[in-house]
Amino acid sequence: MASGKWYYSKDQLENSPSLKDDIQAARELKYRQDAAELIHIMGDKLHLTNAIINSAVTYMHRFYVYHSFVRFHRYPVAAASIFLAAKSESMPKNLESVIRTLYSCIYKKKCNEVNTESKDFISEAENVLYIEHIMIQTLGFELDIEHSHAYVLKFCQEIKANKDFAQACYFLATELLETTTMCLQYSPKVTASFCIYFVSKLTNWEIFESYQGKNWVYPDNDSDISLELLKKLEEEIHEQRTDAFMSAASTSSDGCSPPQQAGSQSVLGQGMPQQLANPSLKFEEVPSDLGQQLAQPI
Repeated sequence: MASGKWYYSKDQLENSPSLKDDIQAARELKYRQDAAELIHIMGDKLHLTNAIINSAVTYMHRFYVYHSFVRFHRYPVAAASIFLAAKSESMPKNLESVIRTLYSCIYKKKCNEVNTESKDFISEAENVLYIEHIMIQTLGFELDIEHSHAYVLKFCQEIKANKDFAQACYFLATELLETTTMCLQYSPKVTASFCIYFVSKLTNWEIFESYQGKNWVYPDNDSDISLELLKKLEEEIHEQRTDAFMSAASTSSDGCSPPQQAGSQSVLGQGMPQQLANPSLKFEEVPSDLGQQLAQPI
């Protein structure tokens, strides 16, 4: 586990406000996944970058370390996360567009069919602004997020990985961010190292020494990253995903889940091992200029 303000022990996460409000741990994780999925869909509809979407998901995860799902529903928190992340990344979206998109995702309406003058719409807009204010305070105005994706590209370059392998690792970094609490426990470098470890294991891809002559599992002299740690992470993530799957199979307490974008397959919990077992698959989450990024040092 990493040290620092935004990293927490397992015991700390198991003592969250939501659990104190009698929400089971598996249900809390399912709610996080719901919010992350909604953020991803809204981000796509609003034509936001991967970096903005990933920052919004991270904001959401950090927010719920200090606040309960009972007090703050995941849907408006997802909208507030997107609204704030877009502004912090200098690609702001007006509030009306964000709420329109939220409504279209929840109620299966087209954005131009949403009545922006209704009391419900105005109330929801005010609620999102209120949550954004609470979120900024919760985050302590620390809005710049370091993502594991940049390290995935850097490490793939160092081990001379091909583009397909890098694509699978990049996809896994997104999957871990949206379906686990790994970003609350481990640094981006640890997450990136795990992505390389896990994909190489699934694909039987042999990893050679980096161009610096160092073992890839110790990037930038991070002596706390070891194969033992990565194996431990594999067990933890398998346990989290199993618990979340069992929770999703049960009846939701509010009787609904975020909708999936029509005509698009969700990246959440859709057979990750089977997809990664074929690294030639093309994932929408990977930037179009991945080859150029791999060709240049980060």
